[in-house]
Amino acid sequence: MEKVSFGNNALKFGIFLAAFNIVLTLVYYIFDINLFQYSTMIANFVFGILFVVAFFIFGIKSYRNNALDGIINFKQAFLQGLTIGLIGYIIIAIFNYIFNAFIAPEYMINQLEGFTEFMEGVGAPDDAIEAAIKEFEENLDPIKQLLSSLKSGIIMTVIFSLIVAASVKKDTTQPKI
Repeated sequence: MEKVSFGNNALKFGIFLAAFNIVLTLVYYIFDINLFQYSTMIANFVFGILFVVAFFIFGIKSYRNNALDGIINFKQAFLQGLTIGLIGYIIIAIFNYIFNAFIAPEYMINQLEGFTEFMEGVGAPDDAIEAAIKEFEENLDPIKQLLSSLKSGIIMTVIFSLIVAASVKKDTTQPKI
């Protein structure tokens, strides 16, 4: 079995994570999917979490099995997950910046109508809808989106790394049989 390094494994699975999200963004764009429909929001949330967790699990297990002979402690698993996530979400944030600034600057503006319909559909008061629309419009700036993407990516990475590391670690105090 070929040994892998910490960095190479994290890079590989970080790129997989980023590629999944980039393809998903392009599919939404190409097929002009309204991101604010209930079904889209639920599917995006559920499948997004499942796929992200899967990339973390497979990445950490790959590192555990191919670099550490099948034994990994919580710290090693957490750091591997954290590195996978940081690499993935940095790539995603850079792609989103390029996409929203240069490729399709109108895309998020076009989503505003769906956002407004969503807010009206949940019965939000008019003043709350106006405030939400104003905030949405203020966050259309690609730099703000880049920073927001990085911030949310870091938060998700820490949370998922903690959860996955706790479930994937193998006790290193027990002798190998």
